[in-house]
Amino acid sequence: MIKKIDNEINWVGERSLILYDQEFERPLKEATQAFYAQKAEQWADEVSCHEYVLKVAHHLKREEQNCVNLLEYETKDKLIKIIEKELIENKAEMVTLKQGTGCEFMFNERKVEQLQMMYKVFSRVDDTLKHIIDQMNPYIMQEGGKIVSNPEN
Repeated sequence: MIKKIDNEINWVGERSLILYDQEFERPLKEATQAFYAQKAEQWADEVSCHEYVLKVAHHLKREEQNCVNLLEYETKDKLIKIIEKELIENKAEMVTLKQGTGCEFMFNERKVEQLQMMYKVFSRVDDTLKHIIDQMNPYIMQEGGKIVSNPEN
């Protein structure tokens, strides 16, 4: 039951989130999934690997703050998992392999800060760091080969 007390609206009685879940949270989760699936496709096509990672970090931070300020506590983890799945898990391999801006480029050009940011974002989702590692192994082999074959060593 809702009562107005001193110009404030307060809930009185048993707290039930059935209507919140059915009428608000479920449609919000569906809309969030659709929105970020579309954004992930757009960004993956239009921006560099590093720009993609920056966009993901920015949107995750913004959405986390929105959840804290606007939604029930229980909704935050559900929404963030959806966003992480769409922006990180579903695009991790594609982003790391991005020609001319992906991990190979970052390793070869010593883009340490960009790699750190990618690691920070990808580490939010299990099994996505393997895509960075897959790109790191050939780089290590290449650089190790240079060291071994250098006559000055």
